[in-house]
Amino acid sequence: MQSDVKIAIIPDTNVFVYSKKKINDLSRLPLEEYYKILKTLELNDLTYEVNIFFPEIVLLELLHHLELKLNNKCRDLEKFESEFKNFEEIIIINNDLNIKNVCENLKKYYFDELNIIPIPDDDILLFNKVLEMSINKKPPFIGGSSDKGFKDAILFLSLLKFAEDNKYDKYVLFSEDKGFSNNIKELQDEFKNHLTNFRKHDIYNELVIIKNKNINSYINMEFKLFTDLKEYISNNFFKILEKKYEKASAINFSINSYEIDSFEILEDDTGIHQYDNNEFEVEFFLDIWFYCSEEYSYRSRSIFDDEETTTVNQCESYIFQKENDEWIYDLNSQSYDIDFD
Repeated sequence: MQSDVKIAIIPDTNVFVYSKKKINDLSRLPLEEYYKILKTLELNDLTYEVNIFFPEIVLLELLHHLELKLNNKCRDLEKFESEFKNFEEIIIINNDLNIKNVCENLKKYYFDELNIIPIPDDDILLFNKVLEMSINKKPPFIGGSSDKGFKDAILFLSLLKFAEDNKYDKYVLFSEDKGFSNNIKELQDEFKNHLTNFRKHDIYNELVIIKNKNINSYINMEFKLFTDLKEYISNNFFKILEKKYEKASAINFSINSYEIDSFEILEDDTGIHQYDNNEFEVEFFLDIWFYCSEEYSYRSRSIFDDEETTTVNQCESYIFQKENDEWIYDLNSQSYDIDFD
């Protein structure tokens, strides 16, 4: 599939997060979604039209998050080691992991592996620009908050410098940060004016800011991928999934199970990844409301509910294949933490 449009995709830090429901591999960054997208681009001959770039400041923040998580997990491991030290049947091996070295090696690896948008190398000029933006509350700084926006400002200035040297029809930034999502028009104007002044009569100056992290859905829509599968999902599978969840009775957590009150399928959040010429992973997202009459902690939140319900987000993925013009899938293959009548 060839197109005249070239697009640069720029993810913010919040696009890639560790799962709070699945076991994570902490020997690497949570970039599974990125590699799935690369596979989809490759299978649809879009590697020329679409390139994904990681701002250096984003990569550094992801590594910082990993370092904090590893430190917390190692402290947990020390606690477990102390609690179970008198059980001969349980052996806990703790070899004093050098977390700093782990993160430094990962930094070197990802700087070679990924397309990086470097932080501008003139430190003094960068500092002065960020300071000026902060004082004047210029987006992506948030008005009324003195310390919200430093990382976003560095990201935006890095993107400006990158766009000076790399021409794309669209620069598409994915971010859920309010510094970007609440100031889209101002940032687009700043981006366009900067590049117009830098390159006279240049058309390569369009900044698109997407207020979510669904890069895959944007690419699918932009290049009209998987239209027949989307049509089947919209016309048929959403109804099938809804009937399935009408029979859902309880949601299970590590400490207890809770009666389900209601649910909602978030149809617009559906994502499709292509694994090969005839295998597709489709992710569906649901909000599930359930009754909880006690305090419990979930996803680092303490929730207090008496008679009211509370909600969690549920993700289910299914593998679709096409045989004899029919879509084939296993409806029971993914139902994490849910009991059905």
